Amino acid sequence: MSDAKKQANNRIILIAFIIVLALLNMFLIYFLVENNKKELALKDQVIDKQKQEQMQMKIKLDSISAQLAKQIERAKSLQIDFDSLSAEKEKVDNYIKQLQTNQQLSQNQIKEYQEKIKAYEELLIRKDKEMERLKQIADELYEQNTKLKNEKNELIGAVTEYKQRQEKVEEKLADASVLKAENLTINAVNSRGKIKGGGVYKNKDIDRLEIIFTLADNKLAKIGTKDLMMRLIEPDGLILYNPSAGGGQFPVNGQAMYYTQRQQILFDNSQQTVKFVYNKDKDFKIGRYSVEIYSEGKKIGTGSFEVR
Repeated sequence: MSDAKKQANNRIILIAFIIVLALLNMFLIYFLVENNKKELALKDQVIDKQKQEQMQMKIKLDSISAQLAKQIERAKSLQIDFDSLSAEKEKVDNYIKQLQTNQQLSQNQIKEYQEKIKAYEELLIRKDKEMERLKQIADELYEQNTKLKNEKNELIGAVTEYKQRQEKVEEKLADASVLKAENLTINAVNSRGKIKGGGVYKNKDIDRLEIIFTLADNKLAKIGTKDLMMRLIEPDGLILYNPSAGGGQFPVNGQAMYYTQRQQILFDNSQQTVKFVYNKDKDFKIGRYSVEIYSEGKKIGTGSFEVR
């Protein structure tokens, strides 16, 4: 065989070998691509399955959280401890947040969550039975308590009625024991000591006022020291009040009232005469003045005079 034919044959063989290699490479590339597609599809299926499982676990945890919230409210209504339930609900809510944050879980993590969900479902069943038992006990106690309350209310009603009657008697006795100022007169005394009565005076005739009254016979009033307060009220309703002249405050029906003068006496139920002397420090306003006498927070006498 000539060299030219040998070279031609070798060239054909080489071309055929190259073609075979190219075909083998193409087949290998096709096989790798198809295999990669299958792996990706399988991986997507696994991921989709995990997402579905993750979604189902979140739905179950949401349901468990809602049921725990109901049990907490039920525990509150039964007035029993609910701290442990609140702690478990907080854990469940944290698991829900973790599921929302973690987009992909491992199989071990999925298994752990499934075990937790199963444990919580069993916990809910136990708590439901426990709550039902406690509710039955609470209902029985409520019935017993209601019966006792009714009996107690009947007893309280009887005691209250007795106390009210007693208080009314004591109130009447207290009112009856209050001193009474009788025959109250208001005289004007001028600068020369001349006394003028009648109840109508001019400013020039008033250097001081004498408020005189007697304490009525009262066998219910306790013998002893008594404080008497005199209030001198101007025509416009203001109280003549000067601390340096003996004025101050005293309680009447829970409120503070001003008085013009205060006098302490020894009450002996002898229909004794009491006199207040008020020294004028400036001209009186024109008009009608009122005088009120108080003892032990009660008004015991009144009077009036006019300044022209």
